[in-house]
Amino acid sequence: MRSAKRVVLAAAVAVAGPVAVAGPGDTLATAIGNGRVTLDFRYRYEFADDEPFARDAHAHSLRSRLGFAPAPLGDWRLFVEFDDVRHIGNDRFNDTRNGKVDRPQVPDPEGTDLNQFWLRYLGIDSLAIGFGRQRIERGRQRFVGGHGWRQNEQTFDSLSIDWTPPAPYRLSYAYIFSVNRIYGPERGAPARDLDTRIHLLDGRWRFGPLLELGAFVYLMDFDNAPTLSNATIGISADGAAALRSGWRLDYSLQFASQRDHGSSRVRFAADYLLLEGRLHWQPWRASLALGYEVLGSADVTGGGLRTPLASLHRFQGWADRFAAASSFGLNDGIRDLYFAAQWRWRNGEFQLRVHDFGSDRRSRDWGSELDLSAAWTFRERFRLLLKYAGFDAEEFGGDLSKFWLQFAAGF
Repeated sequence: MRSAKRVVLAAAVAVAGPVAVAGPGDTLATAIGNGRVTLDFRYRYEFADDEPFARDAHAHSLRSRLGFAPAPLGDWRLFVEFDDVRHIGNDRFNDTRNGKVDRPQVPDPEGTDLNQFWLRYLGIDSLAIGFGRQRIERGRQRFVGGHGWRQNEQTFDSLSIDWTPPAPYRLSYAYIFSVNRIYGPERGAPARDLDTRIHLLDGRWRFGPLLELGAFVYLMDFDNAPTLSNATIGISADGAAALRSGWRLDYSLQFASQRDHGSSRVRFAADYLLLEGRLHWQPWRASLALGYEVLGSADVTGGGLRTPLASLHRFQGWADRFAAASSFGLNDGIRDLYFAAQWRWRNGEFQLRVHDFGSDRRSRDWGSELDLSAAWTFRERFRLLLKYAGFDAEEFGGDLSKFWLQFAAGF
């Protein structure tokens, strides 16, 4: 596993060597001298009251992120970024590494890690070729994303090719051979990394504001987590229509079919469905959304649609009650009927979300959830966030309440 990481870093450094002579008068020293440093900090207090636990979780953490991008050298771009996560005060939560299993889990373990280190070549018209440790986010991040809500980000040791011609279509391909997960640099369970053979292929064709069609094929094979292996083929449609008096209607439709793949030890087949409509009113900077999402069931034990690389916090409620089930698949599946409202006023952004959860088969009632958030941005560099999630259990897990206080600063 670690040998794969060393291969990535050594290859990136080796390929970066010729960059110093990429163009007349260009030198690596000049590029470094004219480079750009980025620095940001994110403090968070997270509280969790999880019914199965007698004790609550109280987590204070600080993430510091340092990045550096040398000035462009001809057609080459280089970027390196480090993350450091530290706990403040006593560990009164289970970070997956500290052994505090008597408290709810807040998966933000301490450690310093190389978050990104990639080299990108832009010398071919409309083509971008990247190699190294990269951030990869596909579409809504339902199947592939960075899990950016957690203090440790999920990034990918990979080769990426993006084709964006001056035409209404575009293609993206990525081959991922290691996943650097959110669990920090220390060994433990869940695993800090996943050795993989993953192919991601995405295509988009825009016909105008009313319709953009998409198709994707994701083949995921996990060497050290075969249960997660799957093959997913899907299509999508998105569009927007301007209405009268500052109103706009958006929609998103998506369907996918998934089955076992590669080293999977479970033979299964399951479907995915998303239907979502959004109504925006520009004068008040407000929007309403109504959606229906289904992670399909399967007839075999250990089946059910799975999304192990998704940015899970974005979906099925901020309490993350279904995070593990979404990663590994739930036999009876998950149906989520949800409503969302958003309002922006001055430098503030306010959200309300309501979810009603059930099974895809056998008509089971999993529960419901209420999510609330308020965020304010100051001087474009500072952001304060207050956030609440309350899951009311019926036939899945127990009641779960979470609260967050977060302050972020970027430079």
